[in-house]
Amino acid sequence: MNSFKSSRRNFLGKSSVLLAGGFLLPSSLAFANAEKNTTELLFTEKDFEESNDIRKPFAIAKSVKVWGKIFSKDGKTPLANTQIKIWHLSPKSKQYGHLGKFTTNTKGEYTFWTDFPDREEGKYPRIHFEITQEGRVTTSELLLGNDEAHITSKHWEKNNVLGKKLFPIMKNGSFETQINFNITTN
Repeated sequence: MNSFKSSRRNFLGKSSVLLAGGFLLPSSLAFANAEKNTTELLFTEKDFEESNDIRKPFAIAKSVKVWGKIFSKDGKTPLANTQIKIWHLSPKSKQYGHLGKFTTNTKGEYTFWTDFPDREEGKYPRIHFEITQEGRVTTSELLLGNDEAHITSKHWEKNNVLGKKLFPIMKNGSFETQINFNITTN
């Protein structure tokens, strides 16, 4: 009878250690990878559609047009031929099904169309940006409310040299929301 209690205690003790390790290991791996590039964690290069129009044919969501300029870190010099990747949660879904990539024109301007994104619980709908210029990668997010577009504190810290061009400007239409959004590289 004593050996039964002992083996049961050993089993329960080892099981609880194993169970705790199962919960702690994934979270510690997530923290270890937090410094890595976001898109490297979520997607491969072939996941991004070479297009500035990533609307889906049968989406029931409102269309969103985003345009702006990509500037050098001085906030004044537009950057031509800069690669931009965008992604967001698809409407009525918790999946990243809207992914696109394109480059700025000779004046550093970009434009893209997409469907209004879904949101993670407790967060605003958002569009993620990754800008690559001469091997340097900059990331940002554009948050979408019903009547306004917002930036994150991280975007403000990295892009405040833009001055009056920093904050997004949003106009709502019946079928399309239009947003002007400018970004600097770091």
